[in-house]
Amino acid sequence: MEVRPRGRARPARTRADRPEVIMRWTLIVGYHAAGKRIREISQLMGISRSTVRLWLRRYEAEGHVLTRPRPGRPRVTTNEDDERLRRAVERNPQMTAVTLTREAELPCHVVTTRRRLCEAGLRCHIPA
Repeated sequence: MEVRPRGRARPARTRADRPEVIMRWTLIVGYHAAGKRIREISQLMGISRSTVRLWLRRYEAEGHVLTRPRPGRPRVTTNEDDERLRRAVERNPQMTAVTLTREAELPCHVVTTRRRLCEAGLRCHIPA
C-alpha cells in the first residue's frame, strides 16, 4: 500500500501572509522609490500617512515587507516525534490516528497527530 499526499494546499494563516497584502505593502515602497511623497502615496492607496510611514520605516530597517515571525505556543512534538510518526505511517498506512499516536509513542493528542500528518502531506486511515 502506498501513502498518498493530500491534494489541497493550505491557505495562508493570517491576512498579513496573503500575496495581495504583501503586494500592497510592496507598492508603498515602490511608489516611494519612484519619488512620490508620503501624502501622495496615502491618497493613492487610500491608507493613512502613519501606515505609509510604518511600512517605509520597516522596509528601511529590515530590507523587506514580509511579515515577522510571531511568538506562539511551542510545538508539543519534536522533529524526532514527527519523523517517528512518518515512519509508522509508511510501515502501515491503514492505521488510525489513535493507533499511530500510541505506536509512535507521541506525547500529544490525536488531533495533533492528524495535524502533523496533514503538514507532512499524509493521511491516516479513518475507521469505518
